[in-house]
Amino acid sequence: MKIKHDFVTNSSSTSFIIIVNDAFKKDDFLKAVGIDKESEIICLFEELYQSLSRNEKIVDDKDIAIYQFTAETQKRVKESLKKGKKVFHGKLNDDESLFICHCVYTSFEIESNGIYIDAIINII
Repeated sequence: MKIKHDFVTNSSSTSFIIIVNDAFKKDDFLKAVGIDKESEIICLFEELYQSLSRNEKIVDDKDIAIYQFTAETQKRVKESLKKGKKVFHGKLNDDESLFICHCVYTSFEIESNGIYIDAIINII
């Protein structure tokens, strides 16, 4: 029998789906979330964009990952793929900055300017 003596923790993550017409671009994302380029908190949303971009992978309508989302989001993914849009799936983890941790523990949905993001809470 082995006994672990170090620090043990549960981690959390938030799964997300991103649907875009062409590519997931930072300027489009910032516009979609309503952050002005002169905002004092723009760095937080640039960090969120980087985390979303770093953790994304392209999916198709047979990808099992989409089935953890609502029936409405699954339908949106399938329809978007048929229209030739790009669909990405990934996870944000709570081992990043405080702001990213906040995003992990908060479900959110963004829909604006050709970008749709559905992020749900997942406990691992």
